Amino acid sequence: MNNSSVDTPAQNDATDIVTIVVIGRPGSGKTEFINCASGSELPVGHGPRPCTQAMQMGQRFELDGRQVVLIDTPGFDYTELGEGDVLNLIKKFLKLNFGKGKILSGVIYLHRIHDNTWASLSVRTFRLYQKLCGECGSKNTIILTNFWGEVPEAIGKAREDELRNKNWFFRPAIMKGAAFGRHINTTESAHAALRHLVDNLA
Repeated sequence: MNNSSVDTPAQNDATDIVTIVVIGRPGSGKTEFINCASGSELPVGHGPRPCTQAMQMGQRFELDGRQVVLIDTPGFDYTELGEGDVLNLIKKFLKLNFGKGKILSGVIYLHRIHDNTWASLSVRTFRLYQKLCGECGSKNTIILTNFWGEVPEAIGKAREDELRNKNWFFRPAIMKGAAFGRHINTTESAHAALRHLVDNLA
């Protein structure tokens, strides 16, 4: 596992760190989001295969007085791992880097706004998201659409409404308490989404 981008926290202060996992299908901008929010320089892939091959962390940063670490995940579409296996990987990663008993604080699910069909959703990744909701509670998750610069605003807005309101997209998760918003590729936008999760932990 690659965790060279951030120093491993001391065991006695790790319980206070907000740990948020970022998931989404390959190419959904997970690593870019982490770099944007944290000022990290994790490598970003541009080919058809995912660049992120193992779980890794961005550098720790402060947001509204809280220490935050974002955890990058590989494209699980390209593995034979089941959702339960991935959950165990996340738990082991948290234990390895933050000590025994550390639990996940929240989840960010990234979805490209130009993906507007059920086939464009990774069923495996979305099932993982649902499992993670069970681990940390839906109110501690947020679904973010991104790549807004690649679609006209009117088309993007129509797709956003469909994603929010259709039962075969994200409506069931939203009804259970998940937040839904946009990431427009700025640090301010990323921090606004993170603030929602951090405030829920207060």
